[in-house]
Amino acid sequence: MNKFFSRLTGWACFASLSMLSLGLQAQELNYGVKVGTNINQFKSPHAQWAAQQWTPRPVVGLYLQSHYETSGFFVQQEVLFSQKSGKLTFVTNQNEQNQTTNNQALQGQKISRTIHFIDVPLIIGKEIFGQKAALYAGTMISYPIFAQQRGGLAEDNARYNTQVLNTLIVYQLGLQLKVSKKMRLDVRYERNLWNVGFVLPSGHRVDDQMHNIQVALQWDLFSDREDIFHFAK
Repeated sequence: MNKFFSRLTGWACFASLSMLSLGLQAQELNYGVKVGTNINQFKSPHAQWAAQQWTPRPVVGLYLQSHYETSGFFVQQEVLFSQKSGKLTFVTNQNEQNQTTNNQALQGQKISRTIHFIDVPLIIGKEIFGQKAALYAGTMISYPIFAQQRGGLAEDNARYNTQVLNTLIVYQLGLQLKVSKKMRLDVRYERNLWNVGFVLPSGHRVDDQMHNIQVALQWDLFSDREDIFHFAK
């Protein structure tokens, strides 16, 4: 039931932002390319799986920003190709270790998981400090197109693929900083609203929470906004 309401909330947020973006279509527009890195970590809610270090992975795509000049608000829509990866180590107490069988993970076993996504973010933000920066929040639909697990049991590795992964609704919080006439630095935090959940042949359930910090540069290929090309002296 909690999963149902999480999905319902995510889709409602995405629909609300979509309707809001329609009201900004007649305003000033700019579009361009976005290139950067995802620094991510997979965390399991199960105590026997411990998250390892944050892992960098690439992200690239296009964006379209609708800007409301009088208020400084904007809506930004993106289509991104991204990778997210995480490493987990199996830890357990001595009693659990003595009960481990051949079809279960072993103490200290390390696995790595990588998922490739087509991401469709939709964010709303407000420019601050004389249009030199902006704060924003939004939601994103992530479609898994490739998934791979390494280091686990052979049948578990084979089972970990896009056919058993959920399409995710992700929330985002971020900051944009103008660094040149046509370029902005975009830093955001992302987390999925529900987990990537399914059961592996060994009996272990995959309930990974994806924590991601995205650092990217946005470069405007076109803009009809005068402030994009103007800096106060």
